[in-house]
Amino acid sequence: MRAVTAESSGRGGTWCAVPRVARCPRHPSRGATASRAARGRSSNDAGGADGGASSSYVVPDPRRVKERHGKRLYYHGHGEMLLREDLISALMEVDASTQVKEAGSVSLTREQVKIMEAFWIGVGVRKKAHRERLIDMACKAGLYRDPVRLLERLAQLEDALWLGASLSGVDLGVIVGRCPRVIYCDLDWTAEKLELLRELLPTVDLKRLIERNPQVLGMDFTMTIPAKLRELSKLLPYTDVFALIDSHPKLLSMNISSSVSSNLRAMRQTLASEGVSESTVEAMIMYSPRLLTTNPNTFADRCAQLARTKPGAIQQYALKPASLARMLTSSERVISRLAFLHERHPHDTTSAIVAVNTSAAKFIERFPDFEEWGQKM
Repeated sequence: MRAVTAESSGRGGTWCAVPRVARCPRHPSRGATASRAARGRSSNDAGGADGGASSSYVVPDPRRVKERHGKRLYYHGHGEMLLREDLISALMEVDASTQVKEAGSVSLTREQVKIMEAFWIGVGVRKKAHRERLIDMACKAGLYRDPVRLLERLAQLEDALWLGASLSGVDLGVIVGRCPRVIYCDLDWTAEKLELLRELLPTVDLKRLIERNPQVLGMDFTMTIPAKLRELSKLLPYTDVFALIDSHPKLLSMNISSSVSSNLRAMRQTLASEGVSESTVEAMIMYSPRLLTTNPNTFADRCAQLARTKPGAIQQYALKPASLARMLTSSERVISRLAFLHERHPHDTTSAIVAVNTSAAKFIERFPDFEEWGQKM
């Protein structure tokens, strides 16, 4: 249902028609998104009399946005080279006889690779592995070697994050580096999905969630995410599932009903043999969610090593779930410090958790003979 009303812009009697969108009872989130978009468009239309308004209905941050031929482009602020015409032309020129080896694949020249490397650094992709992945995508899809289209899509993604969940200042370099295919997302639908995600995860920091696990933007929020939440609630009845996801966002990308449940079942059996209760196991998971992704055989080996080198340590630290989780997620070499102290320094009063938590440099500085002992073992 739409009704058109006339509103004054307050600038010399200028009037504009604003579509007013009713909230749809079947799809309330869509109605809310559309109404916000309509209000945003009306404000931009009102400012359009001066000719300086952006085509988007989100008020742009002048430090992060550039204009080119009337299009809003994402601008991170790392150099004007992102929009230099000569570099754009150098990227888009492809020699079909030498660079196209097979259908849909382009071999970039060394100069083009350098330009793409500098471009992604300018966008904010800090990790070299992420930039290499994006450059590899440029060999397969033309979108990833077109700077103008990329910056336009990033600006639209920034708009969608703001519209859907009021997220500002999101590190798009991290997002596109970890999940390059986010560029292909339907950004209009993404804003509505984010509204639904806010309802599904009301206490979770969505900005941190999306930056650490951008794959979530491509998930099904009507079936997949609710199913994962139900499975986690069944597996961990005493745990705050929202807090768990907030501390370990990648949990949403895992197969909860298969891999996570099997890992948890094996971990409970291993610790039950040592006299650790299920409530303690859940407390350990809250302090260290990575336990859910630990290989069951590796976890069993760490438990056996800890019980062998420090008898009674598991039962002792079961009263301190955070400390026990820290020790059982340590490497074999770190846990071997306990055997070293028992053998070489039997009168040392350093506790097991302190020995495990001490950094490698400080531990070797305090016990220089640990390296020699480790080589003999």
